[in-house]
Amino acid sequence: MVIHLYTINSYEYVDYKKPNTILILHGWGCSINYMIQFKKEIHSSNLLFIDLPGFGNNPHLISPFNITDFSNTIITFLQTHNFDINYIVGHSFGGKIAILIAKQLKIKCLFLIAPSIFHKRRFIIYYLKIYFYKIAKKIKLSKKVLNMFGSKDYKELTPVMKRTMSLVINEDITLILESLKTPMVVFFGDKDTVTPLYLYKKIKKHAFDSTLIKLKGDHFAYLSNIKFISNIIEGVINL
Repeated sequence: MVIHLYTINSYEYVDYKKPNTILILHGWGCSINYMIQFKKEIHSSNLLFIDLPGFGNNPHLISPFNITDFSNTIITFLQTHNFDINYIVGHSFGGKIAILIAKQLKIKCLFLIAPSIFHKRRFIIYYLKIYFYKIAKKIKLSKKVLNMFGSKDYKELTPVMKRTMSLVINEDITLILESLKTPMVVFFGDKDTVTPLYLYKKIKKHAFDSTLIKLKGDHFAYLSNIKFISNIIEGVINL
């Protein structure tokens, strides 16, 4: 096991003096700024926004993280600052991290927005690209040739973040999801191609208690549905 000495120093706590606190986690490549709109809509609970390790205004990672490293680092941060979390909102990658945090903490409900828990269907072209990339790397072709493989976002990452991205995408948390007894409300955009709506069927199959709510839009459909999502969250909390 790799032990990472990492300190989260970029966060915002909105203290409404309420009995419940919601932890809000952004997705890969994003920051607090992508989630801060919730501050305008949710007033029945305290809100804790954090930049994930290696993102936003937090320090760069000096060694690769897997999904467990992310969750453990966040839990250590919460315990260090005495934050008692009751609910979690997680978008995409943040939704996957939320599952692991909920496994260790007593979370009343998860609100997952386009969670990247499972892979979408991969076709033969995907595996061919990986195969040819490994060959090209093995025979030491030029960076120009290697850059023909992979997405633009991936190419622009540092080596540490490339390895981190690979680890978190490929880490299977199915067993953790199956053992989790925390109810979850799952939001999916009807035009999301990053985490397509059909992935909810896999979540439903393995989750203890999940409810689907469809949004109009893509992977970031929540940005135009903040008020609607916030009303759902507050409605569940106030039951």
